[in-house]
Amino acid sequence: MGSAADGPWAGADRWQALLNEREIPPSSRQRRLTAPIPVRARLVWERDGEEIIETMATHWAGRAVLVRTSDRRRRFHGVWLDSTDVQRLSHKVES
Repeated sequence: MGSAADGPWAGADRWQALLNEREIPPSSRQRRLTAPIPVRARLVWERDGEEIIETMATHWAGRAVLVRTSDRRRRFHGVWLDSTDVQRLSHKVES
């Protein structure tokens, strides 16, 4: 039997909110991109401040863009951002 440290709440003390995260759009408005697009995304962490990452965009909904995240400070592996926080890249990104 695993401990709480191994369960779904493992690392919860490190988690931070992203201050520029948008609400998840209704599924009826979400559109999956034909193929993920390499992007540069601006994240604003509640304690650590601004960070620019290279990642992949996978969905869009109006001005909202879903980008992949893989960070110990976050429980989820994606975040919806405003399109002003996302810039398309001309090269591939390893994710």
